[in-house]
Amino acid sequence: EEQGLRVLSMNINQAPTSAVFENKPLQFSFAGQQYSFELSYDRSYVSLLGAFPIMRPEVMFAAPASSRLHDQLKSQVEPVIGQLSTQHALDFLLRFTQKAFEYQTDTEQFGYEVYMTPDQILHFPYSDCDDRSIFFAYLVRNFMDREVIAVSWPGHLATAVEVSENIEGDLITLNGKPYLICDPTYIGADAGY
Repeated sequence: EEQGLRVLSMNINQAPTSAVFENKPLQFSFAGQQYSFELSYDRSYVSLLGAFPIMRPEVMFAAPASSRLHDQLKSQVEPVIGQLSTQHALDFLLRFTQKAFEYQTDTEQFGYEVYMTPDQILHFPYSDCDDRSIFFAYLVRNFMDREVIAVSWPGHLATAVEVSENIEGDLITLNGKPYLICDPTYIGADAGY
């Protein structure tokens, strides 16, 4: 009899709270200027996520960052993008995501596919297209208050950001809304390419 059986949701609605943080300095350049961010990720959260089964990318796109990492990103990223146009803010966040992390496929790094949260991308030495897309989407949703969708084709995952402004570049339409392609792995590519 199947009485009492329930479906278990593996959605991550809130990051756990802990006091086990590790610092990660990140550097990249944008528009001829060098940027350095000092961020802390939650090692306990990363460890907990390591015990989860491999999750579908949409679960990880919705996963939160630890509160400390979120606050640090907010205090270091928001002052910069708050002074930029939408296009330049997207370009800044793309350059951050494209250049602050070393690239390697998950198969090379782990031997299998993994989708990482913002805390995990800081913890591991390498990231790939889906990890960077998750990180970029987190930045855009939380610090630009824009809707972001994943754009997938064989062997690659990128994003597209809802725009109301007239920004040149490749657009896709979903439910009547225009989304500008933003590829966090294509080094040097601006929003729309």
